[in-house]
Amino acid sequence: MGAKCAGRSLEYKASVEDFFTRLEEPVQKAASQVTREDTSIAVSIGRLCLIYGSFVMLSAIISNSFGGRFCFICSGGVMVATGYFLVRFYRAMDQKNLQEFEAAQLTIPAADDPVDVNRS
Repeated sequence: MGAKCAGRSLEYKASVEDFFTRLEEPVQKAASQVTREDTSIAVSIGRLCLIYGSFVMLSAIISNSFGGRFCFICSGGVMVATGYFLVRFYRAMDQKNLQEFEAAQLTIPAADDPVDVNRS
């Protein structure tokens, strides 16, 4: 690293060291925390797998031997199964997260609700 900063000011060297230190730190994300973007991306990939897998399975119509048709059907079937799993799993996870979010919103008092501090 010293060769990269040869002849530079101390502030620049400190900023480069700080940059590489922050670059090496992993992004911390809770295991149960899945954002809506993650869910929508996974569902989109699942839909694409369903579409492409269906196309590959339809390619079995092309006149081939039985073994060739079987390979098309198996390859497309794996893609369709993967897409189905992704769509179903992430939609269910999204519904669960939405229900948990709504339940949490019901327990949090609104800012405009009066709070009676004299209540015994």
